[in-house]
Amino acid sequence: MSVADGAGPEPGPDADKDDIEADIEKTREALGETTSALAAKLDVPQQARQKVDETKQRVAAKTEPVRTNAVPIGVALGVVLVGLIIWRRRRR
Repeated sequence: MSVADGAGPEPGPDADKDDIEADIEKTREALGETTSALAAKLDVPQQARQKVDETKQRVAAKTEPVRTNAVPIGVALGVVLVGLIIWRRRRR
């Protein structure tokens, strides 16, 4: 590991076996995380599924007020429609 990783410097020349093994284990874990992150970025079908899911959630969130108020909106539209029909018949 390097200091740039934020994990601290590598074991020095006077490090014992346990320090070196601990550093190797940390390096393996970091490499595993990096490999997993790269694999996730390269998994285009999974990224597409995630985008579809995000879009569905966004659309659902935007349409929720309409769905929860569907009956009042329908009643209001019905009243307007009936009012227009009555108004047009009276004009004839």
